[in-house]
Amino acid sequence: MSRTRPPNLQKWSALHCRPNILPVRQSCPSISGSVDILPRNSRSNRQPFHSTTTSYAAPVRSPAAQRAQQRPNVVRRSRPIFPGDERTGLGSAGTLNSKLRILQKTGLGLMAEMLKDGIIDKSVTPTKFKHVTKALLVNALSGLPSREGIDEIVRDSGLDVDTIFEIGRAITRDDKALSHWIITACTLAGAKMALFLTTTQYLRGCHDQTSVLYATSTTSPARTSFLDQIQALATQSKPEGVDNRDPRAMLIHAKVLGLQRRFTGALALVEEVIGRINPTRMEMKADKELTVSSRIEPPWELYLWLKRASKGTAKGKPSGYDSGEPLDDLTEQEIDVLRRGAVDFMDPIALSLYANVMRQQGDFKLYEEHMGKAAAAGNRDASRKLGNLYFLIFSQQHPRPGESIANLDADLQAAEKPKGFFARTLSYFRPRPLLEYRGLAMEWYRVAWAAGCVRSGLNLAILLEQDGDAEGANTILEEVQGMGKAQRDVQAQLQRLATNFALGESQIQLKYLDL
Repeated sequence: MSRTRPPNLQKWSALHCRPNILPVRQSCPSISGSVDILPRNSRSNRQPFHSTTTSYAAPVRSPAAQRAQQRPNVVRRSRPIFPGDERTGLGSAGTLNSKLRILQKTGLGLMAEMLKDGIIDKSVTPTKFKHVTKALLVNALSGLPSREGIDEIVRDSGLDVDTIFEIGRAITRDDKALSHWIITACTLAGAKMALFLTTTQYLRGCHDQTSVLYATSTTSPARTSFLDQIQALATQSKPEGVDNRDPRAMLIHAKVLGLQRRFTGALALVEEVIGRINPTRMEMKADKELTVSSRIEPPWELYLWLKRASKGTAKGKPSGYDSGEPLDDLTEQEIDVLRRGAVDFMDPIALSLYANVMRQQGDFKLYEEHMGKAAAAGNRDASRKLGNLYFLIFSQQHPRPGESIANLDADLQAAEKPKGFFARTLSYFRPRPLLEYRGLAMEWYRVAWAAGCVRSGLNLAILLEQDGDAEGANTILEEVQGMGKAQRDVQAQLQRLATNFALGESQIQLKYLDL
């Protein structure tokens, strides 16, 4: 068993408490005047996969823009796109004039960054960029989202609606109300990426949990014109017979069918997508990324969810997957799909799930390897489980390499350094000292705790207290208490820790040691 070490902690020091550790991207100018960090996809270190799918006119200020400029510079509530969609609110930060002044200073820098990232091309001149950004802000700060407003900007600029959307998305990314206005208006105008963002946001409201794979309750989506557009993109090809269906739309439509319990058609779509995608080392543009920046589950997650849901329905359960079919009883076909997501595409979630399959099959070497890759890619649960594995080895609850449960080594002391060249060489093939695994466990708990894992924080606090670092342990415990208030299962453990730490006792044992 190799000893997987965590990344340099200095590289993770500025992390927010997110489900996954995110790499930091170079900052871009923002119309609010603040620096906005644009994180890459949360499944950051996976292999990206391909999902395949302009005339010039002098910029003219449209009559609609001229009329809108005379109106009060306030944001009004827009009509919801979907039932229950009420995200847009009043009071966008700043007035039109202040935003235009900021844009005057930062606009060229933002345009240069978008050109560098390939979001826009050279057909977008500085004059056109300035015209489009101003027209978007004028319309957004003076009226409801409408197709007509975007269509007018398209005609005046000579740019397509997808480019208009990308520009609008960039200049409003730090303002939720304005950003929602842009997405809504461009969805109405037919921008494909805006349509994907709108539908995926709506579908996430149809189930609890971030991923539908772990959902405990779901609702069937209401039929809308936007879901009809997704269906057309997912199922219809051009008359000449060329299959130009969009794989992203196919995944989204498969999720819709699954939520409607139409599992056969949903599985057929997902299997098609799995068969037509290939890993690549090239960085994918945001508008070509298969999971729409992680807003739709990858195909292997959807596949496992649909298989699990159909099994539950076949057993006559009232809500199928809602009652929880186990993920540890996978067929060979399901394991093969999961293996592709883990081994071929290096998806952190797939790596973690595939590692569990290897553990169930008794292959702890592959378990450590795949769980280590998932942890190194930023999956905080994988970091915690890797820490647990090393702590269990240290505490003699799990065998070291070359050992079995029946003859665990009871010696907890670090082995004396071998003398002589041949002795040192042979020592590399012997089991490592148990104390070394304790140190590895603490390192991985630190990585998971830096990503906001409450259970890893608890375990780390206990180990620090056992090492005599009461100050460090209490600092972590105070932060854990604030983060763990909403998690009932850790409340009792938090109370016990607080009492034991106050008494200076270190007999409390680590509790969250699942693999």
